Amino acid sequence: MSEDERVLKEARARPDSPEAQVEAAEWLVQRGRYEEALPFLEKALELDGEFEPTYWNYRGVIALHGDHDEAEAHFLRALDLDPELTQAHFNLGIFYQIKGDYVRALEHFRQVVLKEPEDFEAYTKLGECCVALGMEKEAEAFLAKALTVRPDFLDAEVGILSLYLKQNRYKEAEELLEEFLKLHPDVGPFHFMMGLLLEYRGAYGEALGHFHQVVLDDPQDGDAFRHLGICCAELGMNEQAEAFLAQAIKLNVEDPEATLRLGRLYLAWDRPEDAAVVLREWLKLKAEDGEVMDGQKAEVSQVYNALAEALERTGDVEGAKEALERSLELVPDQPDIREKYEELCRPLGERVSIEVD
Repeated sequence: MSEDERVLKEARARPDSPEAQVEAAEWLVQRGRYEEALPFLEKALELDGEFEPTYWNYRGVIALHGDHDEAEAHFLRALDLDPELTQAHFNLGIFYQIKGDYVRALEHFRQVVLKEPEDFEAYTKLGECCVALGMEKEAEAFLAKALTVRPDFLDAEVGILSLYLKQNRYKEAEELLEEFLKLHPDVGPFHFMMGLLLEYRGAYGEALGHFHQVVLDDPQDGDAFRHLGICCAELGMNEQAEAFLAQAIKLNVEDPEATLRLGRLYLAWDRPEDAAVVLREWLKLKAEDGEVMDGQKAEVSQVYNALAEALERTGDVEGAKEALERSLELVPDQPDIREKYEELCRPLGERVSIEVD
């Protein structure tokens, strides 16, 4: 007999047992089967009036997955009946956190840890709310406390890592990641973060191993393929870099960094025709209609600059001029690019070849 059958059969076989009804309701709520849980909650309340605070707490949990405003009312009703009900404080804190009301969320999570000082989930939530409020010192203390109580709690690990990265505390983040990866060797995001930190400090060979682990776990992770390509290029492994960058673009055809990296790799190999093909394909997607959003102008401009270099090296000077002109329309303040454009506009006998970085 499955756990499902056992729990529900027990509740139905003992209709006068509030404990059996509560067990069935809790089991269903934990598995997201909220509507099925309601009859068991109603029956438990009918059998035992002291269950009412917990009843309203569970009604709030169910409402969190539907009418949020109704959820708040249910949690408050539970706390009116029993101000010491930590489950209701925790859930009301979740409700306010979802709403972005971090100050009120903090108060309810504090109530939880005052009554249950070993509740690592509540400490983690306190840390998350403090981060959102810019209270970084307090956030670090709460997240560290959560990890003291439960060293392998993923949410707290992610929270404190994110905080360290935000504060540019890369060495400390790397040290933490080494410990976390011992506890969770199969967690892809930790491998990705470690790869980024190693790449940032130039340890490209070590970074490769972590990015490779990410793509083994998720072959659709275009970001990891891009970083594999970047690290290979830095190590002079150009053929591998080409393959990884091409795969990154295949998975995300709008990835500007992978496109630029592959284009520049082809230029370094003296393959300007291939570079032009890659860069033009990307520009067809992002800028063919002439409309470029303000937040994307800088990256599109860089691709036009690389395309101009590729076209000039193939002998297509007019195409190179057109690409630089478009780049300057997007980002006018580029002295080197403007100088290059003016150089290309001079009569052939007066021109001096200048490569664009």
